[in-house]
Amino acid sequence: MKKTINCTPNSFKTLERIPNSWSQADYSALLKEMEYDSEEASTEELEELCLLSLTDFEKEEAAQKVLRYVFKSHLNEGQIQNLSHEMQEEKVWEEYADIQLHEQFFNVGEILYKAFNGQGFPMAKAIEILVTFSSEKEPLPKKLRDADPSVILKLLAQGLPNNAIINRLYTDQLQQEVISEADAILWQIHLLDSQEKSIQLKIISSQYWLEDFKFTEPYTALLNIT
Repeated sequence: MKKTINCTPNSFKTLERIPNSWSQADYSALLKEMEYDSEEASTEELEELCLLSLTDFEKEEAAQKVLRYVFKSHLNEGQIQNLSHEMQEEKVWEEYADIQLHEQFFNVGEILYKAFNGQGFPMAKAIEILVTFSSEKEPLPKKLRDADPSVILKLLAQGLPNNAIINRLYTDQLQQEVISEADAILWQIHLLDSQEKSIQLKIISSQYWLEDFKFTEPYTALLNIT
């Protein structure tokens, strides 16, 4: 059964950092990875101390320190060494083969870019959109009210141009009930408001996927509910 869903973009914002991606505990642990004692540092000083400490290393070694901390057992030492070079030239958070790791790579790229004042690492950019999905007559489907990533991605894709990357790379998957990589494309989905016939979501993703959404006007999408 196909449901008609009204989709209204509320805001579009470019982010250079994902909110709360780095906690004070993360900074403290990363300083420990770099063999710096942070016990006497105040909470307010931890971030600045961490960024300054990274610049004590060559760029490759600094990248390796952050990669080891973020990915721990997910990457082997050879991969870490290769990526520490690649990250100086490439947007790994867009290009790495395993897109399930893209959000974490974004966080690595963001802190390295900031630590080195934009010298030697590409700028990491993410997209934050607020969007309202509503139905005029019937309650919204439960999967939509539950902010199911596959459902959300299908609706967003219909608001993008046909030549947008999502529509080109996921032509077949967008017709299926479940899109296995939906939660890796839509990094974060936050439910801001939920009514029987309307929900508002905050969605964070890579610029790579959602940059074209900044041109999107309110539109109507069809959702196939089985």
